[in-house]
Amino acid sequence: MLQRLPTQRTPDGGWLLTLGDLYATSPKAVGLIFHVEDVAELGQTPVAQVRLVSDAVTADGIEHQVVTVPVVANLDGTDHLEPTVERTLVRFEAARAREEAIEQADRGDLDGAARKLAEASTRLAPYTSDPAVAEEAEDLRAESERLRAAEYSPRDLKYHEARSRGCWEGKEAYLRKLSRRRPRH
Repeated sequence: MLQRLPTQRTPDGGWLLTLGDLYATSPKAVGLIFHVEDVAELGQTPVAQVRLVSDAVTADGIEHQVVTVPVVANLDGTDHLEPTVERTLVRFEAARAREEAIEQADRGDLDGAARKLAEASTRLAPYTSDPAVAEEAEDLRAESERLRAAEYSPRDLKYHEARSRGCWEGKEAYLRKLSRRRPRH
């Protein structure tokens, strides 16, 4: 589980994730990494089942809904990159790096925090053909330099917390507004 969402184990050994309110205009991405062991043969392999239980607002009122979706991996021996998934995962990595850097900086380890942000920027480099990812990589790099110069204050803490939250929630317009490095027009 990549995000820090409320989770608990179910009696059957599964996981229950609490997502909170969902809106059609604000989709939520959930990052899960599956490790598949002892695959008997290559091909389509079921790895999980996602069951979304909700009380949805409809034209007729509140309707209890249950939607079940199988998660199937195509284990055919070749890698298939799904751009949307890759982009989301690297944004999640950036969010986690910011959170870890905040923890280090709050402990007084500004050099460690700077390294964490610089490493995250480097990991985003292969995906910078996407303008939003390029902006995030540049922001991480510039913030790393600020930390190396011992620039860290409560404003920086708030900035990184807000950027991290924006990455977790996929709010690109919010991140553009929040950026310290807005493009000049």
